[in-house]
Amino acid sequence: MRLLILASSVVSLLPGLVGADAPRQATLTVTSNMTCTHKGAGIDNQSSEETIPLVLPPIDGPVKGQGTYNVRGTLGPYAFGGVAAASGNVRDDSELVLTYRQWNYNGEWMVSYAPFVPTAAQPVTIPLDPGAEKVVSFTNAGPPEAPCSGTVVYRIDFKRETQVWQVSLPGHVRIIYHNMYSQVDPVTGAHSPLKYSHGFTFRYKMAAEVTLEKRKGAWQYKSGIVTQAQIRPEYEQAPPLYAVTGQSCQGCNKVAALKGTAIGGTSDGKTLELDWPDIRPEATVFSKFAMQCAPGPSFSTCQNKIKHGSSFSDDDGYFLWRASEQVLPLKDGPLTFRDGIPTNTTTLDILHDYSLKRLK
Repeated sequence: MRLLILASSVVSLLPGLVGADAPRQATLTVTSNMTCTHKGAGIDNQSSEETIPLVLPPIDGPVKGQGTYNVRGTLGPYAFGGVAAASGNVRDDSELVLTYRQWNYNGEWMVSYAPFVPTAAQPVTIPLDPGAEKVVSFTNAGPPEAPCSGTVVYRIDFKRETQVWQVSLPGHVRIIYHNMYSQVDPVTGAHSPLKYSHGFTFRYKMAAEVTLEKRKGAWQYKSGIVTQAQIRPEYEQAPPLYAVTGQSCQGCNKVAALKGTAIGGTSDGKTLELDWPDIRPEATVFSKFAMQCAPGPSFSTCQNKIKHGSSFSDDDGYFLWRASEQVLPLKDGPLTFRDGIPTNTTTLDILHDYSLKRLK
């Protein structure tokens, strides 16, 4: 008598039910490929496909279902099919634990044992994620008169409730320094006060697409990807005491490289926080003194500045760091955070000009 080994299949995804505590339609698919050596009869290469619809509870609970199977073998050859059944439990909305699976042929259930099928003593645990799989491999398993080697692949397909949000984040950090110099008239030698302001504005265009997922009846952050990452430092000065000859930015390439990368975050379904990396770009401007040097003890130093030039650097340690601390209400529309520290010596203006849109 030929040893019948359970196996199974690949199937279509059934639509999930909507609702915080609604059961979810799922499909268990099982495929198997094995080689069994029957003493006195020869080698049988057997494959099978199986499809069993299931109803998953919201968090915990029993699961059972009936579907169909088809099996083919080379020792004969032969082919047959019928009703397939499976049962088990869902634990903590995180795993499906199968403890039973059998086939029915011509009205009778064909008993088979682990590792060919899951049992209470030797269950098969599948992560409860859409498309998750569990592979069971075995060598020379089963009765001595017909040992089998091969694999059984279990797959669970279903849909979790999800939300997809687009988060756009343009904004800037403006850091301007205010100095007071003594201006000397090169003709008369008269001194007068000169207010001089200069610094950088770091302009950003950031964006991310975020997916939330419902687990255990509650929304949580699933994944996110950075869809836009641009930065442009702009130097300004008033009055124009220096002629700019060049500009560079250390770390700007790191900001640009964020596009297409994953971004973490947290959410409770009402608010969202994104874990932007703490990148602090540093901009440098190269320049030469553009004014006429006044006679006097500082003349040679001034001339040296004109000849050799100078540089000024500053970094932004605010924009992405602050963005990671901001709590965003999950609703369509704009949302602005603005902060600053104006003093007699420094102007600091920080702008995060969000726009949120639910895509799904």
